[in-house]
Amino acid sequence: MFSKTLKDTEAILEKYGFLRTHQSFLINPNHLKKYIRHDGGSVIMSNDIQIPISISKRKAIMEYLETLRG
Repeated sequence: MFSKTLKDTEAILEKYGFLRTHQSFLINPNHLKKYIRHDGGSVIMSNDIQIPISISKRKAIMEYLETLRG
């Protein structure tokens, strides 16, 4: 059980590289498997769960993915 809000959790975990992709989702990008552009955008995680990307978070996610490409 965890009694902090996702916003509080994001503040704690962002220094470890976690990314907020949506109002309800915070992901560990080390487990990001695939980016899907269709239907507004989403990511597939290493456990094959599909996580949506909100419009407001899309730019930050795309910038992160560009840094991976080098």
